[in-house]
Amino acid sequence: MVSRYWSAILLASVLLVFGLGCLGEFVWDDTLLVEQNRITDGRNLLSAFTGDLWANNPGMDLPSGYYRPLLLLDLALDRGLFGLQPSWHRFHNLLWHGLDCLLLYLLLLGLGLGRPARMLALSVFAIHPLQTEPVLFVSARNDLMATGMLLGALLVLMEKGKGRSDEEPALLRLLAGGLLAAGACLSKETAYLGPVFLLILSFTWHGTLPRLRSLLAMASGPALALLLRYLAGIGWPQANHPGQLPAVVLPSLGLAAGRFFWPVDLAPVVNLPTDGSIHWLPLLSLMALFGLLLAFGRRVGLGGLLFGALALFPSLTVISQTGLLGDRYLYLPLVGLCIALAAGIHGATENAPSRERIALLAWLPLTLLLTAATSRQVPTWYDDTSFWEAAVARSPSTYTHKGLAKTLENAGHLDRAAQQYALAIVAPRPDPYPCYNITSVHLKRGDPASAVRAGRSALERGCEASPELLAPLAVALAATASWDQAEELAASIGKDPTGLAVVVRVAAAFRRGDTSPLLAEAQQNSVDTSPLVEQAAWLLEQGGDPGAAAALRNMKNPEETP
Repeated sequence: MVSRYWSAILLASVLLVFGLGCLGEFVWDDTLLVEQNRITDGRNLLSAFTGDLWANNPGMDLPSGYYRPLLLLDLALDRGLFGLQPSWHRFHNLLWHGLDCLLLYLLLLGLGLGRPARMLALSVFAIHPLQTEPVLFVSARNDLMATGMLLGALLVLMEKGKGRSDEEPALLRLLAGGLLAAGACLSKETAYLGPVFLLILSFTWHGTLPRLRSLLAMASGPALALLLRYLAGIGWPQANHPGQLPAVVLPSLGLAAGRFFWPVDLAPVVNLPTDGSIHWLPLLSLMALFGLLLAFGRRVGLGGLLFGALALFPSLTVISQTGLLGDRYLYLPLVGLCIALAAGIHGATENAPSRERIALLAWLPLTLLLTAATSRQVPTWYDDTSFWEAAVARSPSTYTHKGLAKTLENAGHLDRAAQQYALAIVAPRPDPYPCYNITSVHLKRGDPASAVRAGRSALERGCEASPELLAPLAVALAATASWDQAEELAASIGKDPTGLAVVVRVAAAFRRGDTSPLLAEAQQNSVDTSPLVEQAAWLLEQGGDPGAAAALRNMKNPEETP
């Protein structure tokens, strides 16, 4: 009875859990990639093919090396149809996930694996808590798109499979496979390995290598993507360090294995241990699982594991750069693991009716457990606050403290934001972003004394003496009546994007009866100095000189002396 209705039960579980998650807001990079991107608003669509992923975002001056034009066009389609309603954008992700599940099912069916094997493996892929990030994080749609088009290309190009007729038009099939492979490559760089995936699965499926025409059709996808990348002048990510890969492999596998075997209250952002420590228990458990899958799954099990390992390798280069392990990196590798899992279950239950019945009976409780675990994970991705609160609680790091601080500051919770910024500044090389904001957030709180302490502490912990840190610190010093130090510090600042250093210089000079800084500012920029006068007067009031503040406000022109 269960096996008869298993697809309906699984579909209901996926729609119930992830459908509720679609009611959430944009989170994390969605603000930049969807809301602030100059391509997704539909006015500059061709730029998707002439620049890298982040080229059309404000403030993103450095090239990322990611060339994913189809992702940008897909996001632009959403925005054109639904505007900036995050529920529809998330639902679009869910549709891609549903397509990927269907294609994986067809692949498992083509491999000749039995119903219990297909049921259990597909449930793991469809509803495992690891899938919460790629389904509910709109910016992770490229993983869903690349996986779907890659699986489609593989299914189309693996010739002489079970159920395939040699009379099918080869040219049409090759053309479709090449276009799908190109689409996958233009969604995510991992798909450039498509020809190797084809070699692995063709051997797994038929025990032979693919035909040359199929291999060339699959290779045409990466070739087209590389050509477009070259014409657009997009290089490869410069910050990746291949020499660091060996150091991150075992820690990454240990973390990923732990999240696979015990997917309870997963941190939405997880850092590799800074000391390079390895989670040995889940890693050894993963190795034991691999051994069982190889023993029972034989050639198909080996093919699935090779597929998963190959799919994970490009992500390891990103992890070595950022130190962050995202569950979206495991989306395509999980396809390979599920192939191996299905092969192992098939091998263990083949010609053993009692074992097959046990496997069928195990499907429902497994699906219910995964559904419950995923239901606990979904609220983490509801909005930025819930996302970063969970990240700090479950995997505290400078990165997660910084993210929560920024979110709290934007929401107006300045006291808590200041605390999180302080936790994000760790010697000897703290992250620049909290260094930029550690003094200004205390000024927003109206506590210049704390701003002075925080700014000095940040410099002692290794923060760069940037204008973003020093200019608010100079304001805080002036506001606490340390005018000499404030003026000296403001004078040392060159180009100041904050515009605060000139306020300190004008206010400090005016206390001495010198209006030349204000006059120079008026002459140099040819603008109304009223806002600058008001800011300097406010600072004089904060710094204990209300008389000078009143005189500055009453001054008719910059040349007038108090």
